[in-house]
Amino acid sequence: MQQTLLIAGVACLIAAIVGGGLRAFGIEIPALGSRVRQMLLGLLGLILIVVGTINPESPTGAGKPINGNQPRPTDEANKSGQSQATRQPPAPLEQPDPTVEVEKLVASWVAAWIDGRADDVVSASSEPFYFDQKVILTKPNLRSEYKRLWEEKGESWRGSEVQSIKVKTAREWQAGGWDPSRDRIFRNLNLTLDDYAVSVSIKQGQRAEGMLVAVRRIGSRYEVAGLWD
Repeated sequence: MQQTLLIAGVACLIAAIVGGGLRAFGIEIPALGSRVRQMLLGLLGLILIVVGTINPESPTGAGKPINGNQPRPTDEANKSGQSQATRQPPAPLEQPDPTVEVEKLVASWVAAWIDGRADDVVSASSEPFYFDQKVILTKPNLRSEYKRLWEEKGESWRGSEVQSIKVKTAREWQAGGWDPSRDRIFRNLNLTLDDYAVSVSIKQGQRAEGMLVAVRRIGSRYEVAGLWD
């Protein structure tokens, strides 16, 4: 389109100079009878040439910001840098204290054991489970053994309450002189030094009795693995 306007403008300008009677660039202009027509034709030619030389995509066109306020790349880079500098990384998620988790597990499990709540006892226990000087392989068997014991001793447990709970890994107990390899629960269940041995003190009337509860770590979970008293 621009080239066509430019050619037509040149043709009109030449025809105005020679007085018409021109055939060029595929354009035929008849002879002009007056100077007024020559002047008008020349003016038209100049207009067409000017229009044909304007580039609509030029930065001088409408797309150019007023007063040259186009953002510079360095400005954008600075803004981006400032944004990155002020953006703080997310705070790391606080990991739960495993000692607290194990203490809560043992407290609720021992309370269920004392109160005769077989479902709660079995659901928080692992397979296999060590109890009554033997390894119980399945939870149904554990339920049967627990109910049998509750029928024998359940009445004497009523009114008992947990006085204190001390949670340590087997490794921590070992540092204090305790030998996990000689403990029947750890030995029979192949528990590791990173599993927990929890000392529980239970008050029964005027008497205080001790219980050791072993807790096995399974991935991110904990399960009661056995006990002896």
